[in-house]
Amino acid sequence: MHPKLRKKIILDANAIIDLHHYSIWEPIIHACRIAVTPIINREVRFYKDLQGQKQHINLSMHIHTQQIDEIPVSIGEFSHLEKELSIFFLKGIDEGEREAIAFLHSSKKKDDFLFCTADMLAIKCLGILGLRNHGLSMEELLEISCIHTQIPLPKSRSKQLFKKMLAEGFQEMHLHKK
Repeated sequence: MHPKLRKKIILDANAIIDLHHYSIWEPIIHACRIAVTPIINREVRFYKDLQGQKQHINLSMHIHTQQIDEIPVSIGEFSHLEKELSIFFLKGIDEGEREAIAFLHSSKKKDDFLFCTADMLAIKCLGILGLRNHGLSMEELLEISCIHTQIPLPKSRSKQLFKKMLAEGFQEMHLHKK
């Protein structure tokens, strides 16, 4: 088993929607230990299948049957993040991604988790906070899971762009930290 598969993978809303769209959600939840935050659970409702038809997503059912985990995030964890970063920078990050980053940033168990996102500001935020080893791209998630899709992933899901954004965040650390 790949060492990264031993960790729980926190997926953002777009990653979950992409995995459903590419019809690889079921293989991923069988290959990886998947987690979502409460906000991400509420955000994800639908995706469009390969024929363009709107399909329902029910993460709560997967949580209830323990196929995936929902990780609680406290107000204190949000506050801890807000004390570290400029509010203007944080406001640019979607709530679900911000919640996952707040969890990673303050969790004593952060070494047990990886965050999969394609949100450019969220990726930069991982770099700014020194959480570069706690993130991975959709491309890398599929690679370590040995799961393939018939349709090429967009560049925004690539390992190369993910690493570039992490590096930019690390370089811009002084601009966004309080």
